[in-house]
Amino acid sequence: MSMRLTRSFILSISTTFFWLACTGLAGAAAVTVDVAAKTATGDSSTIEVPKPRISGEQVGILIKSTIAEPQVVTIKYVGLKQQDYDVYINKEYKGVQPAAKLQEGIQCRIEGRVVDPALLRCLAAVNEPIKKKYEQLQRVPTSEAKRVCGTLSQACGWVASGLGRDQAWRSAAVVVAPAGKVLDNMSFLTREDEYGTARAVTTACWLLQQARDRMYHVINDPILRNDTVAALTPVDFAATYSIKNGKPHIDAKVTNNCNLPISGEITCGAPAGWKTNAKKLKFAKLESGQVFTTSFDLIGPTKAAPPDSVPVAASITVTQDIYTASLKLRVVATKQAAATAN
Repeated sequence: MSMRLTRSFILSISTTFFWLACTGLAGAAAVTVDVAAKTATGDSSTIEVPKPRISGEQVGILIKSTIAEPQVVTIKYVGLKQQDYDVYINKEYKGVQPAAKLQEGIQCRIEGRVVDPALLRCLAAVNEPIKKKYEQLQRVPTSEAKRVCGTLSQACGWVASGLGRDQAWRSAAVVVAPAGKVLDNMSFLTREDEYGTARAVTTACWLLQQARDRMYHVINDPILRNDTVAALTPVDFAATYSIKNGKPHIDAKVTNNCNLPISGEITCGAPAGWKTNAKKLKFAKLESGQVFTTSFDLIGPTKAAPPDSVPVAASITVTQDIYTASLKLRVVATKQAAATAN
């Protein structure tokens, strides 16, 4: 098996930070740093700004981008001592600025995402299910449950690392310190270059597929095996049961949030004596971010009352090179209500 990291995972971007007077770039987000109050506030939902770090006359802030696109952020400082300041962005020296210029406002560019969106979609979608399943299985004393917990604990680390690297790239650690003085250490997110960032995210998703394969082939308990693979595979399945044109009607939807394509089939547990008029229940190579939908009626004996609920399932297979795993997502669809798989 070879882990592939190609240019499709790395976008071409500019790495230049630039400084301008606060005549402003239209639409730019702004951060106000109040040194005396020890606060930093942003005026846009496109950024997050934790509490600043202050050491003597040195001030450090971390600006996190919440969007995938590059953006320019204006930074204004209130309450600085009137002197010159060395300015550092992500540990790189950017020159000297007088306090008046910092108060007026300077601007810096925060880079956009450099990783294939499908990889990040996978990590974001699988994060909570893995944590939830890990917490549930910690209370189960069997040896297989303990083995699964070990794998899920590792998976939590892989996901956190991948998401953290992406966030670190889309962040700016800005430090201003009195000119000519030695910097005090201020620990912010460790930021790699474009290749290192993409590699970390790619590796996390590749390890997840290895874990799916391993759990699918080594766990003997069929319920534990299926639930574990499902927790590691970010695929959503939902079904709705309604009465349409006087007939019981099922709408089913599979949403692939995994970075890998999936294949599978929808099945319906029709009551005894009932059948369906379904024509399209199988799907193949459903790519990341894509949705498969199907609809069908239940056809029963003459004058038979429609069932109160209908079990519906999606059997799914995910493969990457020699690693493969299968899982089944099940719901019980009740009339006029949507049911979502666990």
